[in-house]
Amino acid sequence: MVDNLHYVNLRQHSRENRHTEKRLATRKATKLSAERGALIPSMSSNQTYQARTLRPRAAVSRSGHCSCLVLRRRVVSDLVNIHFIKHWLKNPAAVGAIAPSSPYLARAMAQPADQFDTIIELGAGTGVITDALIERNPSARLIAFELDPALAGKLAARHPGIEVVAGCFHERAQILDSLPERALIVSALPFRSLPKEVIRPTTMILAKFLMQNVARSLVQFTYQPRTPFDVPTSLTWRWRRVIWRNTPPAGVWELRQG
Repeated sequence: MVDNLHYVNLRQHSRENRHTEKRLATRKATKLSAERGALIPSMSSNQTYQARTLRPRAAVSRSGHCSCLVLRRRVVSDLVNIHFIKHWLKNPAAVGAIAPSSPYLARAMAQPADQFDTIIELGAGTGVITDALIERNPSARLIAFELDPALAGKLAARHPGIEVVAGCFHERAQILDSLPERALIVSALPFRSLPKEVIRPTTMILAKFLMQNVARSLVQFTYQPRTPFDVPTSLTWRWRRVIWRNTPPAGVWELRQG
């Protein structure tokens, strides 16, 4: 009998301890919530419902906005790829690449653009680097050369504020004569795959232009682990960086005096 009473007392004592622990835990949680500024403990049930339903709506709104941006970028990217493939099939040697320049390469090429008031782009193509140049320095005068008339027309339509020259650069280089002393040339020409009758006059014009003023500079990328083309001893190639997030990875070089 005594053992039974002792067992009952132990059960009651254990039950009371559990209730006490629950009450203490509840008080502690309420206190922590109040200290952290939590809304739910001090809200009515209706307010709690509103707070819990407004947040998902805001999240959906932000998600919808991001989805629109992603969709627009995908559409632009698809159009660029289509134009690039058509141009590549027409003249693969003049393109010299297997895919359009990535945005990462374009931004690297455009990095020094904010230091110049006049920018000349060679081989504008589908306009990936053109977009980066405009974003980097929207107030600069931009002259874009593109051999393919169709691509040049699309580029001019997309950016009516820039000067687009359709045709071979070395045949229309007289436009360089009227440029100011400080000017930047950004080139995507594939010198390692172009015919010799194009490479020689083009590089001679570029070298002459750079040697006229020490403030002028040329930025060029290449897919090979060597300088893009040979230059006079008064000019020096400087390797800047490798863009791995490009197909294929590309090296960015700068050419200037000294």
